[in-house]
Amino acid sequence: MISSQMLALIDKLAADGRVGDAEALDVRRAIFPDGAVSRDEADALFQLNDRVGDDDPAWNAAFVEAICDHLLLNEPRGHVSDEGAAWLESRLGQDGKLELVTELELVLKVLEKAESTPARLHKLARTCVSAAVLAGEGYEGRAANLVPGQIGETELQLIRRVLFAAGGAGNISVTREEAEWLFELDAASEGKAHVAGWRELFISGVMNHLFAAGSSSLLERDGMMNRARWLNEPHKGGVGGFFGRMFGGSYLENVSEPKPDAGQMAYLRTRANEATIAEALTAPEASWLMTRINADGRRTANEQALVDAVKAAKGEAALKSA
Repeated sequence: MISSQMLALIDKLAADGRVGDAEALDVRRAIFPDGAVSRDEADALFQLNDRVGDDDPAWNAAFVEAICDHLLLNEPRGHVSDEGAAWLESRLGQDGKLELVTELELVLKVLEKAESTPARLHKLARTCVSAAVLAGEGYEGRAANLVPGQIGETELQLIRRVLFAAGGAGNISVTREEAEWLFELDAASEGKAHVAGWRELFISGVMNHLFAAGSSSLLERDGMMNRARWLNEPHKGGVGGFFGRMFGGSYLENVSEPKPDAGQMAYLRTRANEATIAEALTAPEASWLMTRINADGRRTANEQALVDAVKAAKGEAALKSA
């Protein structure tokens, strides 16, 4: 439950519809003294954000930082829980129409700062950026001469941030869902005078999906969260006990003669195989690509450029039906 003191602060700050630099500092002093942002405090910040404009950089930064801390500094640290993602989704609304700059920046910043996030948050980010780009609302930096659906430098950066955020769906690898998203954006914005970099990002993003080896299994969400819990658990024996569990034997023996276990060796073999397989365009991948391109009965200029790029990289026979 939000305290009476916090409610009073919200009413005071929201009275004139904005939060200035000094008031943003007051918020930081009220929220951060104990080094943690509780759920009640996070809810209070959303209430305040809903009542003020988002044209003040100091408030925007304080709001985004506080909500990120709330989501990422709980255990296991650095990972957004399913419950935390559901709470954020409920606070923002599920229609993807974020009318405040702070809200879109918050979603992107959580993805960028997190080590892992649930799939629902990746989907929310894609939905929000699609709405922003195609409707031209809910973010700052849009060029005055751009019409909705036209991709300029700011829009291109939003799309890139979603694809390659640290806590994104595939980290540096583009997932099938993200590749599908690029096709959807391309189809919805076809015919507009986009910035030159959009075609490059579209082609490189889809080709990354087709030919990258994929995100390391060491970065898979469940494994990352389990390791984070293990590292943060209190263990007997202090530092010595910690390293004892890590190395399982004498320190010098393990340093001088590292002994990869069977699981590590299997992992290394799997990654080597993945890299080799990724170099080729498999029949299922080629089938997905051509089905996706031909789905609406027309081929955009970017789709044709993608086909040409795949053929140039893998040979004319790579896409026989194209």
